[in-house]
Amino acid sequence: MYSIENKPPHNHLKITKAMTLVHLWVNSGYPGGDLGEVNSAIAILERALDATPEDCGIDKSRASSNLGLALECRFRRNGDVDDLNKAISLQEQGVELTDDGNPSKIARLNNLGITLEARFTHTGNVADLDKGIQVQRQVVNILPEGYKDKAGCLCNLGSVLVSRFELLGDLSDLDNAIDAAEKALEQTSEEDLDKAMYLNTLGNALRRRYGHIGKVEDLQRALSSKQQAVDSTTDDHPDKSARLLSLGTSLDMHYELTGNLEDLEKSILVKRRAVDLVQGNDPDAAVYLSSLGGSLGARFERFEEIGDLQEGVLLQQRAVDVTVDTHVNMPGYLNNLGIALETRFLRLDDVSDLDQAISVLRRAVDLTPETHLFEAARLNSLGNALDSRFRRLQEAKDMENAILTHQEAVDITPKDHPRRAFYLTNLGNCLDDLFEFTGDIDNLEDAIVVHKLAVSLTLDDHPDKPAYLSNLGISYELRFRRLEKVEDLENAILLKQRAVELTDDSNVSRILYLYNLGLSFLSRFLHTNDLDDLDAAIQAYQRAVDLTPLDHARKVIYLKDLGDALRTRFGKLGQVTDLNQAYNTYQQAARSPSGHPLLRFEAALAYAELS
Repeated sequence: MYSIENKPPHNHLKITKAMTLVHLWVNSGYPGGDLGEVNSAIAILERALDATPEDCGIDKSRASSNLGLALECRFRRNGDVDDLNKAISLQEQGVELTDDGNPSKIARLNNLGITLEARFTHTGNVADLDKGIQVQRQVVNILPEGYKDKAGCLCNLGSVLVSRFELLGDLSDLDNAIDAAEKALEQTSEEDLDKAMYLNTLGNALRRRYGHIGKVEDLQRALSSKQQAVDSTTDDHPDKSARLLSLGTSLDMHYELTGNLEDLEKSILVKRRAVDLVQGNDPDAAVYLSSLGGSLGARFERFEEIGDLQEGVLLQQRAVDVTVDTHVNMPGYLNNLGIALETRFLRLDDVSDLDQAISVLRRAVDLTPETHLFEAARLNSLGNALDSRFRRLQEAKDMENAILTHQEAVDITPKDHPRRAFYLTNLGNCLDDLFEFTGDIDNLEDAIVVHKLAVSLTLDDHPDKPAYLSNLGISYELRFRRLEKVEDLENAILLKQRAVELTDDSNVSRILYLYNLGLSFLSRFLHTNDLDDLDAAIQAYQRAVDLTPLDHARKVIYLKDLGDALRTRFGKLGQVTDLNQAYNTYQQAARSPSGHPLLRFEAALAYAELS
């Protein structure tokens, strides 16, 4: 929330008009369109600053601050970092020239803090973020309790603390952000028009704390806060679309946790509303298109409806097409497009999609400034696509580049950063693939070391810990298949069991962990011929089937493997109940409303053989 100073030096009419335009830009959310008027306003404010004597401190500080704000507005539209650097320099000058007793000091500090955060977002330089937080704390501490603007300044402080958490992973920043947002709300009446903004900020902090420690209550509170923010914002409010988008993002996370289709459908609905509210020339239109495309991609993964996939790719492409290369968000939109294209390749097996994905993802990496907070994430996406092409074409150069790219993502991530384990596990997955290609046991040993490190860096209550355990278990099972050391298979089973234990039936990921556990039990049965392991495999498969919605694309996989295991047990024990259950299971798989056609065909053949 910016503070605007309308009083011009020398009371010049042109300067008044220029600052009125800047005022409109700030309060309407930086609309798109012709920059000509803004450029003219900046030219007027530059002349005003030049005409202000150096010894006229009050007027000089006002002129510097106003020009700085105008340049920051233009940066929001064109992404030119030179404007941003000049804006910060001018705003710092304005603050320095303002006496502590001057009531404008607070407004100028507040604007400086917001602009420093904008430069951090663009460059990833943590020094800007630290200074922005310092400035915002100074503002909050200066303002007396009950002061009308204190709630807004608390909200700004909460926002920058969330940004620093995303970079450094210090949970205390999130706790302090939540505290600041809650204090802002305590000082706000129900009728206050800014209450929705404070609710949205609180929801953002709670959502990120859920992502860090996995406390479901935080996600539920985030959803409640964001829904209240949306409900109390009129459709003609400039922030309505952004709050709808924010609600949709939290709904996506709740869907990922529970698999509740209503959350995903509601997310798509609110994001479509957000897109409809955004004008085509809005500089932020791309973020809405890209986010909606991501949700459609999630629905495709659920049902494998090709229409969702195709629309998702088109939306991601539109987001890129309406964004200039110099825009701060362009690398992110390219990253999302690359992921969507890779997903389409995995479904349609068109290698041109994968080639385009890699090209787009390379461009995203190239456009991302070094030390930017998302640099490692974009390297990770590129590494995944290179790994996909390696698995398809078996060209060693792709795997070499995939491993180098994943290693770079790990290397540039601080050792105590919460995402480092995620990048490590993807590096480990690449090393697993390399082992399966070359047969070189050293590759697999390296994978196990990397997966172990990912596990060791992650607390048991972190939502990603089960995935890291399961991936380590897969590596151990690969080594068992090569060396036939039973202790490797024992370790694989123990790790996969732990992954299951750390999730409950409300977590959709538990289905995959149960299925992977069943695979390991079946491997041990095939090695030892111990029927207890076959029973355990069937039990794990059955639980995975029971937890998977009927219309989920992966259900046919679980049904088919369950039928195969039941058929195997019938061959060992000759119990008709196993044969009948295998028959019914194959029938369900063959008649599944979604899933890969080849798997349904194979299930139909097995069903026919037992008829």
